[in-house]
Amino acid sequence: MKTKILNLIMLTILFTIGFNSCTKDEPDSGVNSPSYRDGIYKGSQLTVTLNGKEVSTVSSVTLTSTLKDANVSPDKGPDDFNYPSNPTYYTTVKIIGFPTQDKTSTFTTVSDLMGFEGETEIDNVDYEYVGEFTGDPLSHHDNQGLILNFTSLNIP
Repeated sequence: MKTKILNLIMLTILFTIGFNSCTKDEPDSGVNSPSYRDGIYKGSQLTVTLNGKEVSTVSSVTLTSTLKDANVSPDKGPDDFNYPSNPTYYTTVKIIGFPTQDKTSTFTTVSDLMGFEGETEIDNVDYEYVGEFTGDPLSHHDNQGLILNFTSLNIP
């Protein structure tokens, strides 16, 4: 009898914990899916240019992303497995040593597995940028690279 009562109490406690952990008072924020291209690029993995000339003051570029859109192929039916054909990400680009050695610059862009491009302002100078990834996105990060080209659009 004692065992049955103890089992009933344990079962009640487990159900209470289980149901309380499943309830949410806040909306689902979605899944945070980083890009295969996220990470720190430095040394031989990284080339940064400004107006066609290599910028030697840049020591590293760090990319941090969250999934923007999976861009699922429209040819897939509702019962098919849907794999992203070309996912896009909101990517934060942090550059240590740009535009000068003692500066750290950060901007946000939209990227895919091939690269990113756009315009940004850093220290009151407008830049156009193009980032191109090298290596296979499914390779180990050490076998990937980043070529980041800036073009100044104005000079203060």
